[in-house]
Amino acid sequence: MAVQYPKPTMQQIAQAAGVSQAAVSMALRNHARISKATCKRIQGIAKEMGYRPDPLISTLMAQRRTRSATSTQVCLAIISLWPERNEAWENSEFYKPYREGIEQRAEALSYRTEIYPCDGSAKEVSCLLRILNVRGIQGIIFCQAHESITTIPFPLDSFASVLIGPGIREPNISRVDSALDYDIHLAWQRLLDAGRKRIGLVTHSIFTHKTRGAAMGTFLNLQRRLAIKDSLAPLELGQADDLQSISEWIQATRPDAILTERADIAEELSRTYPQLDVVCFALSDGQTGRGIRVERKEIGMTAVDIVVTQLNQGERGIPAVPKRLLIEGHWQD
Repeated sequence: MAVQYPKPTMQQIAQAAGVSQAAVSMALRNHARISKATCKRIQGIAKEMGYRPDPLISTLMAQRRTRSATSTQVCLAIISLWPERNEAWENSEFYKPYREGIEQRAEALSYRTEIYPCDGSAKEVSCLLRILNVRGIQGIIFCQAHESITTIPFPLDSFASVLIGPGIREPNISRVDSALDYDIHLAWQRLLDAGRKRIGLVTHSIFTHKTRGAAMGTFLNLQRRLAIKDSLAPLELGQADDLQSISEWIQATRPDAILTERADIAEELSRTYPQLDVVCFALSDGQTGRGIRVERKEIGMTAVDIVVTQLNQGERGIPAVPKRLLIEGHWQD
């Protein structure tokens, strides 16, 4: 039977473990400066003694560590996995709100950020790892990757990390993304409320691949609620934006409304077919048109919160239970 102690203090745990109070404090947070074996031993002693952390004190200490970040926590790396440097994430206007959210939240928490493009090659990965180690960077935010890259080519044992967006499949780390299912449901309901009955989907094969068919699945599920005569087969575009194929599909299926993730296609179709109600369910900040505005800036801010929490709690490597946070979009006319 475990020996029971009345509310053991850090000092008592330190004496029982034969270490300093500072070592106990770091071990209970799985700090990187304490080996995994020592953390496990000290945590076992603390548990046997009946130690339970005070949630209020834990919160206050986390806030204090965040405000006075140590040298190993001062910088967060933003890594964009992109094969073509001139198309990298940091140069894209589409992804600008993500960057703004990351930078704004990091600054509020007394962190700074540095962007590191990476093409995923072994040579560039090796070089980047050396840079991160030399600079003492332990927190990484992986941004939406090019569709050709589906695996993070980094060993993550020494890093706290989070992923923004779909596409990357391995390893399974915590990620933040738009609530795609919710956003499509919201757009669908708006069209139904407007009296639309024959709602079609125009999507791109790249988007289907990156989201693992999530948008297509949501659309097909919603189609089941319609009368059979009003159910329309979706149109999936190939590598090129084939407006001729869209025109032929419209003539064949006769939709009265169209959903798409592409704002440019929505704009073109609205101009060419003014009688159709065309809605984009993935609008970015500053884009006009009717549809769902994805809160990309909020997604970036949330990614910082996740990786900073990991740093403060001493969490490194691939989590046993990854978190996935989905940020809901908003309708705009």
